[in-house]
Amino acid sequence: MKTVAMEINAADQVARMEWEQSFNALPDHICILDKSGKILRANESMRSRFEPLHGPLEGLDYRLVYCGTEDPKPAPPCARVLDGGPAITLETALPAVPGWFVVSSYPLHHTDGTQWGAVSVVKDVTERRRAQLRVDQLFESSIDILCVLTPTGDLKRVNSSFTNSFGPVWDTVQASMLDVVHQDHLDETRQRLRGLQNGVEIRGFKNRCRTTDGSYRWFSWNIPPVLDDTDVTCAVGRDVTQREHEEQLLKVARDQAESADRAKSEFLAIVSHEMRTPLHAIAGALDLVDPSDLSADDQGLLKTCRKASDVLRRLIEDVLDCSGMESGSLRIRPRSFNPADLIRQVVQPFSQQSEFQSLDFHVDVACSTKRLNGNPDRFSQIVSNLLSNALKFTTEGAVTLFLENQDVDECSTNIHVVVRDTGVGIPEDHISQIFNMFAQVDSSSRRQFGGMGLGLWICRHLVDEMRGRIWVNPDYRDGAEFHVLIPFEIANDNSIPKPAAEEPGVGSLRVLIADDDSVGSLITSRMLASLGHSPVCCDNGQKALQLIESGNEFDLIMMDIMMPEVDGIEASEAIRRMSGSARTVPIVAVSAHVTQRDAARCRSAGMQDFLAKPFTIAELSRCLRKNVPDREEYPASVDQMALMERCDNDLELVITLGDLLRQTAESELLILRRAINSNDTDTFRRSTHKLRGTMGQICAPLAVQLVEEIRNAYVHNLEKATSLKQVDNLEAEIDRVCSALDEIAGERSNGRG
Repeated sequence: MKTVAMEINAADQVARMEWEQSFNALPDHICILDKSGKILRANESMRSRFEPLHGPLEGLDYRLVYCGTEDPKPAPPCARVLDGGPAITLETALPAVPGWFVVSSYPLHHTDGTQWGAVSVVKDVTERRRAQLRVDQLFESSIDILCVLTPTGDLKRVNSSFTNSFGPVWDTVQASMLDVVHQDHLDETRQRLRGLQNGVEIRGFKNRCRTTDGSYRWFSWNIPPVLDDTDVTCAVGRDVTQREHEEQLLKVARDQAESADRAKSEFLAIVSHEMRTPLHAIAGALDLVDPSDLSADDQGLLKTCRKASDVLRRLIEDVLDCSGMESGSLRIRPRSFNPADLIRQVVQPFSQQSEFQSLDFHVDVACSTKRLNGNPDRFSQIVSNLLSNALKFTTEGAVTLFLENQDVDECSTNIHVVVRDTGVGIPEDHISQIFNMFAQVDSSSRRQFGGMGLGLWICRHLVDEMRGRIWVNPDYRDGAEFHVLIPFEIANDNSIPKPAAEEPGVGSLRVLIADDDSVGSLITSRMLASLGHSPVCCDNGQKALQLIESGNEFDLIMMDIMMPEVDGIEASEAIRRMSGSARTVPIVAVSAHVTQRDAARCRSAGMQDFLAKPFTIAELSRCLRKNVPDREEYPASVDQMALMERCDNDLELVITLGDLLRQTAESELLILRRAINSNDTDTFRRSTHKLRGTMGQICAPLAVQLVEEIRNAYVHNLEKATSLKQVDNLEAEIDRVCSALDEIAGERSNGRG
């Protein structure tokens, strides 16, 4: 028994020790009181804080420690527990202790149930209280609307900005944010709030809410999702009515600007049509006049009229180009050309003009005969504008054009153009403005030399589009010196067969002219007759359809776009829906309405080409050769005559070319597809350069054209699917080229045998 008692006593001592350690380890202030409120025991936390002030705590009245007096008014919470009340916990201030505390009091009882004392636990929450006060201050002082709410919209707390905007919330238990939302936005607001429970954040959501004056205003809301351990969140709102109003005004202004831009484009198209139509008649009639039938004086007058016609045409084209560049509708579409040959064609009219002005005109082309990939029309326009500008401002002396190429690598080169004149020159303080729209040296120069000041602005824009550079030499003092440097890709030297000395004709053609302008129609028919063709005229699309439906066959249709009853677009679409040979007859859009949009509409309607009024006999002849080729001389896939000439009629070489093409095409096309998929620009350039050269060597013009289309699609960042589809088309065309090579070898072999 003694042993058991000793064991019990030892266990009791261990339990007491563990209790003592736990009692002193707690961070809260804990004390045990007797029934009168005297402190019987205090833990380490309480002693360390209050004994420096009061000495030993045992025997002191707890009211003296916490309240500074033994008879505080009102009585502290523990007094109610000592008087037999239940346990109590509340947040309060203690008069004798600075700060804010959570005070808990619990009664202590004997085993018979009688109360002998109490436990007082005091937790210091001063920092938390201060933080809460700061949050409350921020909540109330925020200029934004703040409210604590549930995902169903029930309001738990709102700040003063909320009440200022929407009125006081008398009962937040029943009040809901949805009470002030406009009926039109109620369902969407309710749906957005429900998403908060699923972790969906509301950011920048705008709705209209009823304000204190009864009006509805726009508000923008940001609300974080509901956290896992709570069922509320805090919404932040801001009145954005003014911003919404300004955005609406901006939208209206943007719509008005776009409408004005469309109106301007339509106006320019109408003006262009109305000016180009009579100009076509004037220029065409002058082109048809034979100077040999005129006297010397009349020949001079004819030259003057032709010059005036060319100047008027360039002015109209400058205005339209200016409009296209401003709207971003002007595009640089690359194709192969020879810069030396192009310059020789460009300078011909300027040579005549310089002779007319008694000026020396020098052209120095120090450029190799390499063919380049680029837009020859825009390049020639840049050179033409610079030459026109030089001749306009030069009254005596000379105008010089210099052209050279500077190779960068085997695939690319830079073309350097220099135009010098001995004219009025450009003051140094005007050089920075010379490329601006409507800019000339001064207003008097416009009166003296004429023009609208668009030529150099157009040059700068075109050079920028072609990734080049244009500048004026500020040190040149004998007039003006303009420089242009434009990068080009090098095409294969032999990729396109060299033309014969005289381009082949297309024989006598039966051409349908559909044009409501009787004068323009007459001039076009006279031009066709002078070329040896048979024109048939009608004045609207309906009559053109009737002529075709009645059994008339034509080799080509020249279709005006703007006509009464049935316009050219509708007529072309109807022709393409016909059965028989009529649906495949080439249709050329002939119009003064030359916007990019109309050109696209013409292509979608089934027209092959676009000829803008006014046009010359030479331009008309090129259009006919382009759209009505000699199909026997130029097969679909291989230019047989050019190939045999290149191979010196060696059939074995033709067969070898076909075998080599089959062996290399498959692997090269695979490399090309991988380059497109991985966006490997260097590999893409090498592969297309190689394919284009190969197709050019075999005299396969359609395959060369397909390679160009693939390069254009890649350069203009079209979808990969577009480029890959074009590669499929190229693969099919290469198969046809191989078959054509077999047929050529077979036909020649049979003919030789």
